[in-house]
Amino acid sequence: MSERDAASATPAAETEAPSSNGEYRVSTIGEAVGGGEDGGAGDEFAGADEITGSMCMVCGGDGTTRMLTTKIPFFREVILSSFECDDCHCRNNEVIFGGELQEKGCIFELTVNNAKDLNRQVIKSDFATVTFREMEFQIPPRQRGEVTTIEGLLRTAAEKLGEAQDLRMERSPEVGAQIAGVIARLTLMSTGMDSELPFTMVVEDPSGNSFVENPSAPNKDPALKTSHFTRTAQQDMSLGLQPSNEALAAGTVDASSVARPAPREMEGTAALMARVMNKDT
Repeated sequence: MSERDAASATPAAETEAPSSNGEYRVSTIGEAVGGGEDGGAGDEFAGADEITGSMCMVCGGDGTTRMLTTKIPFFREVILSSFECDDCHCRNNEVIFGGELQEKGCIFELTVNNAKDLNRQVIKSDFATVTFREMEFQIPPRQRGEVTTIEGLLRTAAEKLGEAQDLRMERSPEVGAQIAGVIARLTLMSTGMDSELPFTMVVEDPSGNSFVENPSAPNKDPALKTSHFTRTAQQDMSLGLQPSNEALAAGTVDASSVARPAPREMEGTAALMARVMNKDT
């Protein structure tokens, strides 16, 4: 399964929306960047920066990229990006951290006890691994960063697995049948079926940029465990960081693990857009 100095930064846009119990939570990326359920530009889209003529990576046509700097309650400021192709109508959304890495990695372990927990929002960076422990199912850190929900993670995983299912069934019916079982279970979990509850979701992110919503914040959430860890030399290298002299001396670093550029400081939307436009030209 499967995956930026010009002008001043755009002010952060507050995209908090009241929940049914009166608490505030960040809107979904579709609401914040795309405007609403119909995908049209709504009131929450006002103030977002827009790049027209962005190349679609699917068909090569022209599309529009929208970027919005957003403050997420009890987390931090991130950049939400949404692209829609004018030709093939392909759409994708992602969350961007501007190259910023936290001092330590983070682990969120959540026990999903009921269907309501499926609505908890999750910020998953492109370095994060998501594991659904009971079924030993893992979403590796190859997909782009995103703002989603637990239900969204499960549904997307099921959809991704199903994309090549016809070919699997044709070439290897036994493997296809096994994958079909995984897809069926992911789908049941995404609906909050009692037979699949409770289950455990673990988000582990060496960059420290992922987040799982605590609807009781600032109070403690008994279903959510949060911890931080010091990265290994290999994890630093995978993030594009230089290893320490101690790690080099100990010979514990595999130089071949370097796969990403060195991180930049957090950039505002305007600077990020300037980089994208310069790259396109």
